Amino acid sequence: MVSPLIYVISMPDSQRRERCRQQLVDAKARHIFIDAIDGFALSSSEITAAGYDASDDLQSFKRKLSLGEIGCYLSHKAVWSRIACEGRPAVVLEDDFEIQPDFVAEIDKILKYDVDNVLVKLNAPAAKRCKSLEFFDVSRSSGLKRHAKVGSRTTGYLIGAAAAEKMLTIRKTFSRPIDIDMKFLWEHGVPILEAEPPLVRERFAGATQSSIDLSREAVKPRTLFRRFLKNIRYQADYSRSLLAWRSRWEPIRMVHEVAPLPRNLAAARTHLVIVRAGQRSLHPGWLNLPYAERSFDLVVSYYDKEAFASHVEQEGVRAHLNLGGKWDGLYVALEMLTADLDRYDYVWLPDDDIETNSGSINALFDLMKTHDLSVAQPSLTRNSYYTHFIFLNCPGLQLRRTNYVEIMVPCLSMALLKAVKQHFRGSMSGFGLDYIWCRLPEAGVGRAAILDTVVVRHTRPVGNVLAASMQRSGVSPKDEEARLNSVYGLTERITPLAYTALSVDGTEVRGRARTGFTMAWRYGRTLWTEPGTDRTYDLSRIVQLLRRQLTRKLNLSLIFATGTEKGLATETTAGSGLQPISDHKI
Repeated sequence: MVSPLIYVISMPDSQRRERCRQQLVDAKARHIFIDAIDGFALSSSEITAAGYDASDDLQSFKRKLSLGEIGCYLSHKAVWSRIACEGRPAVVLEDDFEIQPDFVAEIDKILKYDVDNVLVKLNAPAAKRCKSLEFFDVSRSSGLKRHAKVGSRTTGYLIGAAAAEKMLTIRKTFSRPIDIDMKFLWEHGVPILEAEPPLVRERFAGATQSSIDLSREAVKPRTLFRRFLKNIRYQADYSRSLLAWRSRWEPIRMVHEVAPLPRNLAAARTHLVIVRAGQRSLHPGWLNLPYAERSFDLVVSYYDKEAFASHVEQEGVRAHLNLGGKWDGLYVALEMLTADLDRYDYVWLPDDDIETNSGSINALFDLMKTHDLSVAQPSLTRNSYYTHFIFLNCPGLQLRRTNYVEIMVPCLSMALLKAVKQHFRGSMSGFGLDYIWCRLPEAGVGRAAILDTVVVRHTRPVGNVLAASMQRSGVSPKDEEARLNSVYGLTERITPLAYTALSVDGTEVRGRARTGFTMAWRYGRTLWTEPGTDRTYDLSRIVQLLRRQLTRKLNLSLIFATGTEKGLATETTAGSGLQPISDHKI
């Protein structure tokens, strides 16, 4: 499983950075350094505009905040904004951390739970004699505890995307230090859990004062007596509110991964289907035959929490929850299945709005093996939502060999999947994969096809859900495609073409032009034999298809990586074959 990205908040000129970097590189943890916001460099108007409410601090806290504390809070808010936009949990560390040796492994275990709506403090043990409200077992030696009284410090914590978004919404203005503000559970409404034992400790605790500690001393009341009175008032108000919250707190539901793949299937199934599923997923219809009559196992990787919560266990089906897009989510699912993947020959990766059944899926895998294909897709019914006309079912044909297999319904050999899987990471749309995987050395020449004897229906408009999700994340499919093309030195988009057609009676037509005329003739006949077709529109698409077949360039040469996938190099660990980790400013 892929650990979340780690954001390290640190001043640009801090001498602590190199020590922090070395720790995370040694732990093989993906990380980015975030330049902390220097409160001393902000003007009064900038501080007010950023959300600091000086008029409220004496009411909700016991003193004014120091410039260091203001800068610290704004730095955390900036990281929350990134996490909310990216839509997945992340770890936030301050640069005085010391991680435990099993840090990455324990974070991976925590991520088996749904942490989207919670914050998990990794460094702060609860106050002594503080009884836990809830406990979630992470492993034999560790767990997550929920306490009414939250520990201090923000040296390290894991926060879900929804929790980050909620904190940003509730804390548009702030008047307390960040670690103190987190204790006010009844105000921000984000459940806070604590890792036990702690996975992070504060390296410099008690040894030296930080710049924030020093700035805090400057704003404290001058006399000890005034400090005492203000602290008594603050503690009384806090304790009263805490008691009121304890009388009405509600348990949280931490959904855990369910339905592990049965281990006794290893000898019986060599085909696998993985689907990224939401509430409207059609995958239950793919299981119309009993497991004994299906040639495949199914992994349902839910991107929607409610859909996952309603999952019903079935034989030969495994389910887990992983928020995000299709392809980055598939990467996580494949990483979780690493130990099991080698027993499968082929893996089908359809969208969740594909209408089909067990018999058609069985036939898909049979054709992959019979024709020794590396990558292929079913053809689409005439009433499907589609992008390219060529992928609609062509009557009378078994298959057409092609230079392009859509990301909507690809089926890949295991060798090709292993080669291309690295490009799933960090890609929500998968744009660019559709013609790259047809030309990789692991695919081989002439082993990509459209399967006309297997027909499925695409039931929803292309890309609607994806477009909305990517817009929220500030990511463009074209940017993802350009990033992938840069790896292979590709500069032009590829037009889908077919260059061989095999009919159901075994007759084979070869050549781009002859295949084009064959498709045009077979498509054309359906204009008068199938009811409900828009003949004028379909005829224009047939003409367009034939023109492309006759004029567009067909390049079946193998492609090889010539560079690093831009955009991933800054977020990966050393030793991964990518570029060194870079520092990013907010």
